[in-house]
This record gives sequence, C-alpha cells and structure tokens, in this order.
Amino acid sequence: TKVLSSRCTHLGCRINQSVDNQLICPCHGSTFDMNGLATKGPAINSLGDVDFEIDISSNTITITT
Repeated sequence: TKVLSSRCTHLGCRINQSVDNQLICPCHGSTFDMNGLATKGPAINSLGDVDFEIDISSNTITITT
C-alpha cells in the first residue's frame, strides 16, 4: 500500500483529479501514473511517498509527517 503526495513536483499545486488512471495537476497539466511517476510535463520528478498509518478498526488512514 502506498500514499502519494498530492502536491505537483513542478510548482506545488494540489493535484485534484484523476482520469483514466492518470493524476492530473490543474495548474500546468502535468500528469502522473498511479505509482506517482511523471508521465507528462512540465513536471519531471515523481510524486513523493507520504508516511502513513492504517487503523483497521476505524477504517482510516492517517498521514504521519
């Protein structure tokens, strides 16, 4: 299981949609695959992994920084 940062690696805009298994940055159109790899620029770096904990009893994911 993996949690990705929602901040585009180009200028830090919040990625807010996915279409056809691509995460799309609304600011400049960069796209990332579901593993966080940049598939279309202007971003060239992959999305970072985020540390997290899963609580099965409450069915929640908590981001730990």
